[in-house]
Amino acid sequence: MKRLARIEKQIERQLTGEMGLFYSALKWGIAAGIVVISAFAAFLFGILKIGLFARRNFEKFICVGTAIVFGVQFFLNSGSALGLVPVVGLQFPFLSYGGSSMLSSFFLLAIIGAMKKKF
Repeated sequence: MKRLARIEKQIERQLTGEMGLFYSALKWGIAAGIVVISAFAAFLFGILKIGLFARRNFEKFICVGTAIVFGVQFFLNSGSALGLVPVVGLQFPFLSYGGSSMLSSFFLLAIIGAMKKKF
């Protein structure tokens, strides 16, 4: 029992800092997974809802395309973490490090936010 506690402390020391998110997922398990999946599903449905109320087809296509991009990235990363799909080099939207991926994700959200502000 003491050995297990010592190993857990050692893992905790190694996974702090930039890996803190993944350590919390290990610590909280299925509850954290359900929260992340639920939050991301609400995020995607919010984008699709904005597209549903958009006036022009161009705005609708932007919203649908953005939802597809984020959904595919989420599916591929979650699937590769669970071993359902092969591991690919995509960034996990808004959770992984990556300058250009984060910049383009926020750029897409800024466009959608500007569309939402119109109505």
